[in-house]
Amino acid sequence: MKSFIIALFILLSGLTQMNAQYNPSQKFDGVWKIEVVHIDPDNGDDTYVSYVEIKNGNVYILREGETEYVIANTAFDVVAYNASRNNIAFFWINSGGVWTETQAFSMSLVEDGVMAVKCLRHVNNIKNEQESEEWGYFQEGYAYRL
Repeated sequence: MKSFIIALFILLSGLTQMNAQYNPSQKFDGVWKIEVVHIDPDNGDDTYVSYVEIKNGNVYILREGETEYVIANTAFDVVAYNASRNNIAFFWINSGGVWTETQAFSMSLVEDGVMAVKCLRHVNNIKNEQESEEWGYFQEGYAYRL
């Protein structure tokens, strides 16, 4: 009986380690600094920096605090994310006030601690009885695990 319990423990330990080893979201875990560039031939290029924390495939948008990164106080109507193999994607929609904004991020692990990032930002200003203003742009760059 004792040897059966030991064998069962070893088997279950191995399965737990295999599950952790093949959980695709774990390779993304950590705080990431995202640096993307918006290429604008008319007004010059702009670099945007943001921070996210990824835990078990969940994405949290962060703000830089004095001594640490903390989850941002955001008012998003929709936040969705998914991780598969070497890719993770997330988007958020904010419809507070007059402006409605959507940002979508696609990130692909290119080496340990570095992801290539593609980002789309789309904004709409619906005005009563007037033509609405809509604009957006595409950004790309890299994310670095801190």
